[in-house]
Amino acid sequence: AVCDLALPVFTSQIVDVGIAQSGVEDVGVLEGYRAAGVDLLPIQMAYLARTGLAMLAVAAAAMVLDVAVSFVASRTGAAIGRDLRSQLFGRIVAFSDAEINRFSAASLITRGTNDVVLIQNVCTMMLRMVLYAPILAIGGVVMVMATNPQLGWIVVVAVAAVFAVIAVLFRLTLPRFKIMQKLIDRVNLVAREMLTGLSVVRAFNRDGYEEARFDDASRRLMRTQLFTNRAMAFMMP
Repeated sequence: AVCDLALPVFTSQIVDVGIAQSGVEDVGVLEGYRAAGVDLLPIQMAYLARTGLAMLAVAAAAMVLDVAVSFVASRTGAAIGRDLRSQLFGRIVAFSDAEINRFSAASLITRGTNDVVLIQNVCTMMLRMVLYAPILAIGGVVMVMATNPQLGWIVVVAVAAVFAVIAVLFRLTLPRFKIMQKLIDRVNLVAREMLTGLSVVRAFNRDGYEEARFDDASRRLMRTQLFTNRAMAFMMP
């Protein structure tokens, strides 16, 4: 995040000093050079080269750090998923008769696969963004206020608008996520019943009926997933 915040600073230096002031940071010295007829092109090129190399170094450091953070976050998320599956399996094995009757096999399959993967992905994303996003946001606001305090109101309004949009999207999508979990259970249940009773289905020529059941469950899940994904896509920009 610090490297990402530093790159715009170098860009502004290239524009404000390297181009506008021919690479001379002090305006008084610049006027003296111009009055003396000094060739400013070598000074300008040297300044641009130094600043450009500094930008390349910062960008390379940001790339290396990003790869390292992604690697650590992915390994940590995978380890969390592994431990969750192990603990979940141990808990299911220790179920009482009442608990076995309470949870269907399709629901348990969903908990051990899809739900664990979702938790793993959330943990990975949180590890990558939990420090990056606040530093970037706070640093960006500080830099804007330092550059031009009058722009602070624009930033405040923009942040408020973003939070309002996120709140509305979460309010719309959270109920659909709960429905989606039930629909995933339904798809697993239909697929499991069809595979378990495959010989009976063929004996009574019920292939078309089972295909229609599975297609209906899949389409209902698809429509719910499309709604949630399209709603959440608004947060990406």
